[in-house]
Amino acid sequence: MPSDLILIDARSPGFDALAACRALRASSSPLLLIGAAMGGDAIAAARASGATDVLPGPFDAALLRLRVDTLLTLSRAQTLQRGTSELLASRGHEIRTPMTAILGMSHLALQEPLDAKPRNYIEKVQHAAESLLATLNDILDFSNIGAGKLELRHHAFQLADVLDGVARQLAQKAEDKGLTLLVDARADLPATLVGDSARLRQVLMDLGTHAIASLDAGDLVFGVERVALSPAGTPGVALRFTLRGAAPLELPRSDASAAAGLETAISAHLITLMGASLSALGGGLSFSVGFDSAGGVETPLAAALPGPGTRALIVEARPGAARILQSMCRSLGLDAELCADGWDAMRQVALARQAGRPHGLVLIDAQLPGMDGAECASWLSRSDAAPPLLLLLTSAAGRDDLTRRLAAQQVVVRSVLVWPPTPSLLRAAAAAALQGGASVPNAAPASDAELLRLHRARLRGARLLLVEDNPIIQELALELLGSAGIEVTLAENGQAALDCLAAKTFDGVLMDCQMPVMDGFEATRALRAQPRLRDLPVIALTADTLGGDRDRVIKAGMNDHIGKPFEVGQMFSTLSSWIRPGADSAPPPTASPNARAGDDPIARLPGIDASVGRRSTMGNEALYRKLLRMFHAGQRNFEAQFRAARAEGDHATAMRLAHNLRAVSGSLGALSLQHAASALEHACASEAGDTVIAALLATAVTDLDAVMGGLRELAA
Repeated sequence: MPSDLILIDARSPGFDALAACRALRASSSPLLLIGAAMGGDAIAAARASGATDVLPGPFDAALLRLRVDTLLTLSRAQTLQRGTSELLASRGHEIRTPMTAILGMSHLALQEPLDAKPRNYIEKVQHAAESLLATLNDILDFSNIGAGKLELRHHAFQLADVLDGVARQLAQKAEDKGLTLLVDARADLPATLVGDSARLRQVLMDLGTHAIASLDAGDLVFGVERVALSPAGTPGVALRFTLRGAAPLELPRSDASAAAGLETAISAHLITLMGASLSALGGGLSFSVGFDSAGGVETPLAAALPGPGTRALIVEARPGAARILQSMCRSLGLDAELCADGWDAMRQVALARQAGRPHGLVLIDAQLPGMDGAECASWLSRSDAAPPLLLLLTSAAGRDDLTRRLAAQQVVVRSVLVWPPTPSLLRAAAAAALQGGASVPNAAPASDAELLRLHRARLRGARLLLVEDNPIIQELALELLGSAGIEVTLAENGQAALDCLAAKTFDGVLMDCQMPVMDGFEATRALRAQPRLRDLPVIALTADTLGGDRDRVIKAGMNDHIGKPFEVGQMFSTLSSWIRPGADSAPPPTASPNARAGDDPIARLPGIDASVGRRSTMGNEALYRKLLRMFHAGQRNFEAQFRAARAEGDHATAMRLAHNLRAVSGSLGALSLQHAASALEHACASEAGDTVIAALLATAVTDLDAVMGGLRELAA
C-alpha cells in the first residue's frame, strides 16, 4: 500500500541515503531526506536523486513537524489530483462510446439522399459532435498529464500521410485568413517512420494554427528536413519541423486564452515526451524529433519520376513559392527551370523546342499576374508539339470555374493540383500528366475525400473478422466496412474469433479489447501462438484514453489500433496500411470445365445476380453455394420472426432482423431483396408507423419468397 510520506534518515552510519532516494524515485509519495551538516552541493545531489525535500541539520522537532505537515498536505493534494484525473479519464471513456454512434451514424446518414433541411440538421449535429470530441480529447489529455498517464504510442506510419493531412488542414485555415501555406520538403525524406504519428500531427496542427493566428499577410512555410542524429551512428532518423512566416513567430503562450492555453500546454508536454524542445530562433518555430527506423531498406517519401531527367518549366510569379517548387521537382528527378509569367513561359517553351530540347512538363500557377494560368495554358496548348500541362490552383474553390473556362476553349490540362504541393501529391500529379492522364474534370487533387476513396478502393474485396460485442459498434462497423466492399464476419468474443479463424481464412482482424468470455488481448496472444496466424494483421479497437489498453495492444501482439469513436478517414487509412485483400488466400478454385453458362443452375436462380455473389466470395464457387444454402436455412422464418418481434414491441429485434436480411442478401446478389430489406430497416430505425412498415414488409416478403423458391432445389 503506498505511503503518504517516506522519511529517509541520512545520518545512519554506512547507509547510502542517495541510493535509497534513487530506488524510491518512481514512488508517487513525497520523499523527505533528513541529514546532518549538508551543504549546497549535497542538497542538490539529494534533489537530483529524487528527494522532494531535504532537511539538513541541525533542526528541532518543531521544524521537522512543519516539514512533515507540509509534505503530507502535498501528498494528499497529489492523491486527490490523480484520483480526479483517473475519474475524469474513466468518464471520458464512457462518453466516447456513445460518441462513436453519433459520429458514425451521422456520417452514414449524410451518404444517403436527403432533402436540404434534414441534411443541414445532420451536418450541424456532426460538426457539433466533432467539436465536442476535440474538446473532450484536450481535457482528457490534460487530465492524463496530471495523472502521469499521457504517453507516446510508437508504430510504423507513412510520413506522407502526416504531411499531406497537416498541409491540407493548415492550408484551409491559412486561406480563410488570406495567407498562403507552402510546404518545403524533399522527396528523398524517409517514407516510413516508427513513432507516434497522431501526436506528431497534433503538435504540428497546434503550432501551425498558432502561426497562422500570428500572421497578417504573406506566406507561411511549413518545412521538413533531415538532420544529423547525436551521437553519430545512432540508429533511426531525425527530422526538423519548422514554421516560418513573413513576420517573426513567437513561442506560443499559455495565457492567450483558456482553449489556446490548454492546447499549448498539451503540445509543450508532447514535444518534451518526444525528446525535443521548441525553439523560436531565426524568427521561426522549430523542433527536431528522432524516429526509430522501420527496418529494412529505406524507401523515399516519393520515388523519382521515371525517365532520364525530364525537363520541366515552372511558371510561378512568387519567388518563395518558385524556389520551393523547383527544389521539390528536382528531388523528384525533374530538370526544373523557372519563369515568372505567361509571356516568358511561351517564349521559353518555343526556344526549347527550336533547340531540340523541348519541355516534357509545364507547371503553371493558375493565379499568375497579367496573363493568368488558364490563358497561359490555352496559348501553350495551341502551340506546335504542346507540352503536357499541370495547373496549380491556389484554392479548390476555383476548380469548377477553371474547368468551365478550359472546356469552353477546348484546352486539355492533364493534371491539376491544389496548393500546397507536397512531394507525394506533386509526384502523383506530375506522373498523371507525363503518362497522358485525364483532363481537368477527372484529375482531382488528393483531398481528404479523395484519400478516403483511394483507401476504400484499396480495401475492396478484403475479408475481415470483426470481433466486437457491442451491438451499436457492430452495426456501425459492418455498415462502414460493408459499404467499402469489404466482406466482414462477426465474432462476439475472443473465443468465437479463434473458432472463426480455425474454420476460415481472413486478410485481417479488427479486435475489440474489452469483451466477455475471452478479451481481445488473450485472443491475440492465442492466435499469435499459431504459426499460420503469426503474421495476420490484427488491429485493435479501443476507447481507452488512459493509454493502458494501447500499451497492452502492442504487448499482446496487435499491429495497430483504431480509436473509438471512429474517425472514418483515419480508420480506413489504418486498415489500408496493414490489410492486403487476398494476401493470405489460396487461389480461387477454377470453374469446372463442364460448367457452361447454360448449365449453371445458380445463374438461373430468380432474384439473384450470381455475378455479384461470386465477386463477393472472390470466385470461390463452393463457398458461394454454401452461403446460399445457409441463407435458405436462416431466412425461411423471417416473416414470422419479424411479425412476432413487432407484436411484442421488440423493435430492436425487428430492426436487427431487417438489417441481417439486407446485409446477407446484398452479399449474395439478391439485389432487389436487399433494397426492400434496406427500406424496411430504415423505416424501423426511424420508427415509422405500422401501416408504412406493413407495406414495406409485404414488398420484402414478396422478393424473399421469389429468392427462397429458387433456392429450395439448390438446398435439397
